[in-house]
Amino acid sequence: MLWKLYFGLMSLFMVHSIGLTVVEGPHAIYPVADYIIQGLTVAQLVGLYGYAFRQPILSERVWQIALPVFVLNLIATLIVASIRFAAAKPDYGMPVATIAVLMFGLPLHLPLLLADRRYALHSAIWK
Repeated sequence: MLWKLYFGLMSLFMVHSIGLTVVEGPHAIYPVADYIIQGLTVAQLVGLYGYAFRQPILSERVWQIALPVFVLNLIATLIVASIRFAAAKPDYGMPVATIAVLMFGLPLHLPLLLADRRYALHSAIWK
């Protein structure tokens, strides 16, 4: 039940994020990162859907191969967000930006990675 609610929350965030990119364009700092991170996050949401609703999507092997890419996506998301935060608030500096992003970005995105890991490696859906 909790994973289904999390899927709904993350889907709303993703629709909002994609909508902002379409309406306002990508962020000025690393604009291509918006498209790459959003695309990979949508793929992660597909995996979260499969895990939350117990639906096999594609194959177990596809998710096992995608898992390291999803880990890199999380790292890239945190790094890009830290750089953008530091550029927006230069008086705070990079250490404060990194701490702020870790405090808010990690708790939001880490469960997504955990669900994809469980879906790829430990799910009874594939049996």
